[in-house]
Amino acid sequence: MDLKSNFKESLMYPIRNYKKFILLGTLFIILDINTLVFLNSDNPILTIFCVIDSIILLSIIMGDLISIIRETRLTTNEFEFGWWEKFGIGVKGFLISSFGIAIPLILFLLITYITGTGEYYFDILEVGVNGLTINLSVMFNDYSFIVLLINLFIVLLFIYFTVIALARLSHTNNLLESVNIKKIIEDLKNIGIIHFTLWVLIMFILMIIMGIVCDKVYYISYVGLIISSYILVPYIAMFLFKSIGNEYSI
Repeated sequence: MDLKSNFKESLMYPIRNYKKFILLGTLFIILDINTLVFLNSDNPILTIFCVIDSIILLSIIMGDLISIIRETRLTTNEFEFGWWEKFGIGVKGFLISSFGIAIPLILFLLITYITGTGEYYFDILEVGVNGLTINLSVMFNDYSFIVLLINLFIVLLFIYFTVIALARLSHTNNLLESVNIKKIIEDLKNIGIIHFTLWVLIMFILMIIMGIVCDKVYYISYVGLIISSYILVPYIAMFLFKSIGNEYSI
């Protein structure tokens, strides 16, 4: 599937699958309520309950999203995740996602510390009356830019790893098999490195735009919070995972 068709189909997926959309919206709303109670409660028992409940909800949500990837490659209803399966595969999905975020973050901090380029990043990102801006004149000044490219390359590699590992998990339901580096590389070659890189870059830009819109709506009022949690967040999540499924099914 070409990128245009992928994104077009993925954008329509939440609307065509309104039952899953409504379910995810409900789960996200409950998750938000848990968060509000957690932040405002002085009762330790209630706090612990909210934490446990949130972990369960997040795992089920992740499992439901991963099932979208699996559905993309199925022509029949030969497999459907139940609630327990969603929870189980969701936990595995979070382990993969956490690894994909934590490792590049640790490497970024380590490389930044060793090379002493921390100040360089603060010079690039300027916070003023107009909000966060990027100073391009500073970005290309010295060898720090090369360090920045190295960090971005590491992040890109782990995005490859995380996305394909989650796609593999949707079909194997096996954590070790999902993170098999040799199989991940084979899958990446089958998809096409250039094609997949273009998908990652476009999706990254779309996620930033959608995230900004969602954030603006969230802070309007309680109505904005409901619209953001019940409509925008599940829509963005379903769009992302459907697109992952389309990309992996090439």
